[in-house]
Amino acid sequence: MSFAKKNFIKVVNGLKLLLLDGHSLLHRAFYALPLLTTADGRPINAVYGFWNMLWRLLEEERPEGLGVAFDLKGPTFRHEEYGAYKGTRRKTPPELNAQIPLLQDTLAAAGIAVISKPGFEADDCLGSIASLSDKAGHQTLIVSGDRDLLQLVSSRTQLLLTKRGISQTQRYGPEEVRSTFGVAPEQIPDLKGLAGDSSDNIPGVTGIGEKKARDILQVSGSLEEALEHPEKVADIRARKLLVAGEPSARLSKRLATISRDVPLILVWQDLAAPDWHAGEIRLALRRVFRELEFHSLLKRLDGLGGTQISATGGEEVRAHWTEGDGIRTQIRQVSELGELVGRQVALAFSLDGDDLKLAVAEPEGETCWLGRGQDVREITDFVSVATPKIGHDLKPLQRHFLAKGETFTGLVFDTAVAAYLLNPSQGKYSLEAVCGRYLPDHAPVDGELCRKAATIGSLRTALHRALQAADLNRLFEDVEMPLLEVLAEMETHGIRVDTQALAEISDELGRRIDELSQRVYSLAGSQFNINSTRQLGAILFETLSLPPVKKTKTGYSTDADVLEALRERHPIISAILDYRQLVKLKSTYADGLGALVNPETGTLHTTFNQMIAATGRLSSTEP
Repeated sequence: MSFAKKNFIKVVNGLKLLLLDGHSLLHRAFYALPLLTTADGRPINAVYGFWNMLWRLLEEERPEGLGVAFDLKGPTFRHEEYGAYKGTRRKTPPELNAQIPLLQDTLAAAGIAVISKPGFEADDCLGSIASLSDKAGHQTLIVSGDRDLLQLVSSRTQLLLTKRGISQTQRYGPEEVRSTFGVAPEQIPDLKGLAGDSSDNIPGVTGIGEKKARDILQVSGSLEEALEHPEKVADIRARKLLVAGEPSARLSKRLATISRDVPLILVWQDLAAPDWHAGEIRLALRRVFRELEFHSLLKRLDGLGGTQISATGGEEVRAHWTEGDGIRTQIRQVSELGELVGRQVALAFSLDGDDLKLAVAEPEGETCWLGRGQDVREITDFVSVATPKIGHDLKPLQRHFLAKGETFTGLVFDTAVAAYLLNPSQGKYSLEAVCGRYLPDHAPVDGELCRKAATIGSLRTALHRALQAADLNRLFEDVEMPLLEVLAEMETHGIRVDTQALAEISDELGRRIDELSQRVYSLAGSQFNINSTRQLGAILFETLSLPPVKKTKTGYSTDADVLEALRERHPIISAILDYRQLVKLKSTYADGLGALVNPETGTLHTTFNQMIAATGRLSSTEP
């Protein structure tokens, strides 16, 4: 059995092919989203996340070809050679296993090729198709969370590597692989042959890690060359380890090498992207989406036009009002907010300078109160009372009122802070991003403030459950929420700065920088622009004949690591490092801080970032 190569090449030549690593992306989606279930209890979060990612890829890439590769149960040729292969992998959760056939059903309904082969892994299927595509002269994009697939990257084949969850990705071509991992794509198996791979339980050579493996490959080029000529390896200990570990190294490289000759029967028609106009595809997809309760995906499917994927659609917010005129008839004036005192409410706002727009909604109610900046008295009366309030990223609103001398009490739940606490490495906590994670069936929430307020009320319920499940309620209520108000007060109060002292420090740093400049010129034998990488490189590596440590596309590298490595070679290096340190101190702090001080109050007002560092520490911006 083999590829129907003639047909494949004849039809596909010059087009774009999108290949997805099914198990890898389903696994990522499962852990990226909370466990969602249908009304009858079937888990669906991974399938839902996979389809959202697939839809986005189709919108962005517009491929003519599409296929999804899956691993099969049972041993592969790697297990037959090395019984412990992938032996350290954790058992797949049953809630994830149950979603594999569900995903394959949805792909089959759409007419998307599902590719697998007994005895081989999905990687091998992807590698075989990508290799054939490369030879045929067309572009291939592989999407996976598995770095093993980097070895398939070429001038025509790229890898879109999922980094966190399914929303953050990194695209790799040959140059990106080299700059990130220090080896060429074709050297990835050699790297794993030397360093091993704990995720797949590939042993490698005992005592040789990735850094040492890269060093070996830089001088030898390949594992085989290093084993045949170990004398090229300058590090004596590494040389001994390499010679002693030869059998393991050769085995490990074989295990890490993706097969590119899997016997598949495949023609281009099998990989053609779905025709979303086709009635049978739409009917089949509607059936499976309805069965899995993917309401937002149904909306997207109904909104498709031509063969292009539409970004519109999405289930309406689950509030008790209707669209259009119906919602407008139930909007009431801010002056009537008094009747909400003591009842929990959800807030949504927009701030443009000093112009405030505010929407207030009962989480389970039908009415929205809407006001703007000129309703200051009514809004202030409302926010000043101890009405329990829910909102999203409310610190800017707190600062708005604090700057006016007004209090802002009763804040009990900030959905942005809750989302950060649940997943501090996520990095994105906009309302749209958090809704996409915890309320995936909701419509886009950009625009109308009343719709945002209603959504925030629903979002609070989902996040509260997640906090309870993660045993984070006390941390959220006792630390993070009080801290939010403290930070708002700190930002409003500001930090008093002695600008005269800063100016004196700046002058002193300027004098010391001038002295160091003269010393550098003296040691170099000529004047030049010390801040110019090109001119500095020419002085160090041509005029002074220092050994270049590394080069970039534009010439010699003169970064801090390079200079530190050369510090003992010439006294000019220490002078340059000191010069750089003082220039940074002057520009960033002595001059930079002074420019940010309010000239009327003599205070500096930074923004403290509560939701950036995964470790929980604070950072600040401006400055």
